[in-house]
Amino acid sequence: MSPFHTNSHSVLVGYHYRIKMSIHMKDLAEEAVKLTLKIHAEDKRLAGDTYADHCIRVYKLLIKYGIKDQNTLIASLLHHAYKYIQKDREKFEDNFGKEPAEIVKKYDFISGIKLEKTAPAGFNEKYIIQAYLNLTEDIRPLVIRFADRIDNLDTVYLLEKNQRTDVANKCLYLYAPIARILGLSKIVTDLEDRAFKILLPGEYYRIGKIVAKQLEGTEPVMKDTVKFLNSILNESEIRAKINYRVKHLYGIYRKALYYKAINKYTGRNYEGIYDLVGMSIIVDTTEDCYKVEGILNELWENIPEERDDYINRPRELGYKAIHNVFYIKKDFPVEVQIKTFEMYTTNMDLHRIFYRSSEKTSEQFMKYTNKDPLWFKNLNYWRIEKSIKSNTLKTPFGKNVYVFTPKGDIIELPKGATVIDFAYAVHSDIGNRCSGAYVNGKIEKLDYIVNDGDYIKIKTAKNKKPSADWLKTAKTSRAKTIIRRELAGG
Repeated sequence: MSPFHTNSHSVLVGYHYRIKMSIHMKDLAEEAVKLTLKIHAEDKRLAGDTYADHCIRVYKLLIKYGIKDQNTLIASLLHHAYKYIQKDREKFEDNFGKEPAEIVKKYDFISGIKLEKTAPAGFNEKYIIQAYLNLTEDIRPLVIRFADRIDNLDTVYLLEKNQRTDVANKCLYLYAPIARILGLSKIVTDLEDRAFKILLPGEYYRIGKIVAKQLEGTEPVMKDTVKFLNSILNESEIRAKINYRVKHLYGIYRKALYYKAINKYTGRNYEGIYDLVGMSIIVDTTEDCYKVEGILNELWENIPEERDDYINRPRELGYKAIHNVFYIKKDFPVEVQIKTFEMYTTNMDLHRIFYRSSEKTSEQFMKYTNKDPLWFKNLNYWRIEKSIKSNTLKTPFGKNVYVFTPKGDIIELPKGATVIDFAYAVHSDIGNRCSGAYVNGKIEKLDYIVNDGDYIKIKTAKNKKPSADWLKTAKTSRAKTIIRRELAGG
């Protein structure tokens, strides 16, 4: 019997679940909950709970992160139900629409990508984002995947240590960087801190204990400070938006490692790291930026050597703001960033994402943004509450395909590239001895055109050598150059 043909009201007995939203969305969500309970009622996860419980927690996480897209929320409740949806897709689409079905299909695809346990830490960061965005062409299954991984990090402790480490590594080195590029800061924080807790529990608890003591009472102090500043700036007729944040634990750990690498003092209790608490003041004009800094200088003591004027001297990637550190109380430093609304938009939607990523990633993406400066803005539609016509990721690297080696490395090739091109991209010796390939477990010839997401294992023969016909099959200049060299006698 199809899982869609059921008296679904009976499966919610004893399951107290309430959601606050529009009547239509509430009805659809409750129907999706009923369906996932019907499908996964007996399906146990390794952590001991059911897949239905897991799916509902993922749904709640997306609500917490402010995701309001109806199709994404429905798909999150059914993101492990692809094979059931396929059995009766027409019935599913009648009940929930085509969009959730397509999101679940794409989610099933990306969740099926299997990587070696050590692969994420050794990924070529230059390709990590391009590969996954190319594979999905849609931000929505990625966001569901992030929430799915966060829930896994919360329930992974019943697994063996090597399994916990595998899950955490992928979250820290694969999913968190992608979420950062997409500007999903809350998701980044949760992915990084939870993975950090699993991989380095000693450091996690040590830093947590120090920071808890160091920042005790921060929340009321910062609320009072924001209220006070708003009053002062209003009197000066300066319109401002003031936000503050406390640095998350993994961010502190990374900052401490960076300070150590450049021989900069961190302090026994991180008192040398001045941005444990940060404040952002956003104003209308550049002139207002300097007026605000002047007011702060009159109110509090600053640390002159920590001041940076990125308005007059923007960072290489274009970031603009004034940075300074002020003691708003004794032994309570706060890093203050002052910028205009225009600077804030640019920094958040584009450049700020870069300088928090690795240098290699930054360089690669700068090339793309030089061609299309607004493409990151198009990705961050989650911040926009109005309806969006298209969720498609129009990435500027669609001219390439991204395929995987057996070890989980990502290889970038131009569209139309063949198995021979892949073999030479891995290593010249492998290319020269290439006799065929296993593509997604199936034997393919040398002229097979590779696709996004293909897993390719090259077959080699000891006495195999390139032939002149390979020049007709090869598409990349690297492959052709090596083939010609071998044909000429090396």
